[in-house]
Amino acid sequence: MKHAVYIIYLLLGLHLSTVSIGQEFPISVGGIVMDTVTGTLVQDHFVLIETMAAGTTQVFDLFTDEQGYYFMDSIFVNGSGTITATTFDCFGIPHIQQDIISPVNTDFIFDFFICVDSTQNCVSFFSYETYPGSPEVFFFDLSSGFYDNWFWDFGDGTTSFEPNPVHLYNSPGDYEVCLTIWSSDTLCEDTYCTLVEVSGVFDCMNWFWYDTWNMIDFTFIAESFPAPADYYFWDLGDGNTASGPDVSHSYDPLINDLVLVTLETYHYDPVSGDTCMAVYEEWLWVGNGTGCTADFIYEADTANFLDYSFTSTSSGLIMYYLWEFGDGGFSEEQNPEHSFPGPGIYETCLTIFSDSMGIICSDMHCETITIDYALFAEFSIVLDTISGQPNTFYLQDNSIGNPDSWFWDFGDGNTSIEQNPVHQYENSGNYEVCLEVSRTFPILPGYNDISCINLETPEYYDLGGQVFLDGIPMNNFNGDTTVVDTGMAYLYRKYDNYVVPADTQLFYQFGYYWFAQVREGDYIVKVALTDQSMNYFDYTPAYHEHSLFWTNSNTVSLFGSDNYTVNVNLYPFEDLLTGPGNISGFVAYQGSENQVLNNLSGIEVFLLNEEYSPLSIEYTDDNGQFNFTDLPLGTYLLYAEETGYFTEAVTIELSEGNNAVTGIHLVIYEEALGVKQQEYHKISIGPAYPNPVDDLLWLDLKSPENNIIIIEVYSLMGQKMLEKSLTLTADQALTTNINTENIVSGTYLLTVSIPGKSLLSIQKFIK
Repeated sequence: MKHAVYIIYLLLGLHLSTVSIGQEFPISVGGIVMDTVTGTLVQDHFVLIETMAAGTTQVFDLFTDEQGYYFMDSIFVNGSGTITATTFDCFGIPHIQQDIISPVNTDFIFDFFICVDSTQNCVSFFSYETYPGSPEVFFFDLSSGFYDNWFWDFGDGTTSFEPNPVHLYNSPGDYEVCLTIWSSDTLCEDTYCTLVEVSGVFDCMNWFWYDTWNMIDFTFIAESFPAPADYYFWDLGDGNTASGPDVSHSYDPLINDLVLVTLETYHYDPVSGDTCMAVYEEWLWVGNGTGCTADFIYEADTANFLDYSFTSTSSGLIMYYLWEFGDGGFSEEQNPEHSFPGPGIYETCLTIFSDSMGIICSDMHCETITIDYALFAEFSIVLDTISGQPNTFYLQDNSIGNPDSWFWDFGDGNTSIEQNPVHQYENSGNYEVCLEVSRTFPILPGYNDISCINLETPEYYDLGGQVFLDGIPMNNFNGDTTVVDTGMAYLYRKYDNYVVPADTQLFYQFGYYWFAQVREGDYIVKVALTDQSMNYFDYTPAYHEHSLFWTNSNTVSLFGSDNYTVNVNLYPFEDLLTGPGNISGFVAYQGSENQVLNNLSGIEVFLLNEEYSPLSIEYTDDNGQFNFTDLPLGTYLLYAEETGYFTEAVTIELSEGNNAVTGIHLVIYEEALGVKQQEYHKISIGPAYPNPVDDLLWLDLKSPENNIIIIEVYSLMGQKMLEKSLTLTADQALTTNINTENIVSGTYLLTVSIPGKSLLSIQKFIK
């Protein structure tokens, strides 16, 4: 590898002479090019941008876009300096604009208003570098367009056809240098000329450059002016010397890491008898020494296994990075990102060039990157339980290997190519659902995999029931269907250890609520009157069939068929006189982080007597607070009811000396731990039969304890038709009948209740 300074310039395409360490910051440059002849913005017009900061020159070739605009940002400079924008008009004359770069002046706009030759396909331009005291000039072609020939006239009678020549002048002075470019198909030709000042050429000069492949074995090549010198003497910096224009030497990296190589040349003029000596010195690193070391780390993108980010951890004042990724791709960024074309083994190499105080160093480091690949089709299916659309499923691709195409077969004749589709089955049943995934790579065969699961879709049924107000059908007090009350029915799905809301329905007609297309499973039904209802303050909310609290409600098992008899009977509030008493407090939640009750407003707080009969109800405000006022003195129970949560009653005594009790703390729990659930009568009541009935209606009953019950028959207009009282013995089954011979044909309601306590069952039958 050649390490003469001008070789590095050619590699980098920029000036790397004196390096100044300053504050690095980004700048941006942009502008327009307008044709002054046509008044239009010019597309594909060349603009040359050159920055000079901290001794470093950067050159960028830009072209205007379809709107005649050119732009470049994130140009990093290492300190203050200048920025120059150059373009050429229709006569090939350069137009130049310049500004000062500083940390507070980083955005530059250079607009050009010029004539444009739309037939010209190339523009000649070049830059050059000179060094004080050196007769050599380095020329760099910066022309634009489509051309393949160069002709340089150096102004001293010599020429060159090289693209980027290095020319040695014999004497100082100003030389007009011209570059002519043209294309072999003669579609374009252009010439650019400028004066080049060559100064400081002494009587004799020398310099050298060297070749090495390992920074241990070197070949040194001497240059002199005038050439050749009469005598060459080398001090190789490690105690060894040599003579001659070209010498080779090997260093011991265990002994030397940084050496100073000195070249002395002597010239003798036999005519005048004059002699001239020139000396040139250059530091160089041996075996890389501590000059620069290439190294890097890399990391794969977790989202796409083919995308890698590379970070240089190289040491030294590095001026140039060259990454070769082993797949034909390369980068000159310090920390690039690269996407490999597919799985495989790639040798990725980083080559660095360093110029620290004129001491040039280079190094290369390589890593073998093995990219493995496997593709596995995996997916999950989740039933939609929110939208109300039956048999609707969300399918989620969980495949391993980042596939780029998907094919779903839902097993019912329908397919999809979406990654995460939503599908609704027309009918319940068993379906084999399959997902086939594929991944393609530019240079490899495609990969694919398939996975199938058996999906058993649930059945859906209708659910409904009649609502009764203390045994009388809702909206049927007057023997007709006049709407005086409006109800809200709440449907909750019941799982083994928790309850979740499923649906709500507003209803009023005939006092009958209805839920259509309910997924099979266990449910709890609750009904409450809305606050616009005439009887809103007279009846409690309640659960199927006749329960104030969800923990004692009947579970509705919806399997195999529709259920239209999930009836609910609302409790009437007991008469409550007024008095001086007052009870207030708040409801709090206690549970795990997995289930958090954020909203404590609207929770039902029941005021009960000692027999658990409801006296009044309040709903908590936004802060979970409640307040009962104007209460007669006595003993009360407070109970917070929130479906799916557990609680226990709190006993309150109001007396002459203590008629106001405040700060009552009612806690609702996520689980029933530590909560004594209130025990209620659990009497088993079978369906009345036969239905329709002729003369005798039979009923099967069983109670876990001794109880007295009353069986009553009402017309749909609320008129009591029959009544019968029975005594039940603990744990003994009893079959009884009711004589319906003397009632006229029609539809009736059969109720079973415990006197003074609760309504146990309501059933319809036909006579």
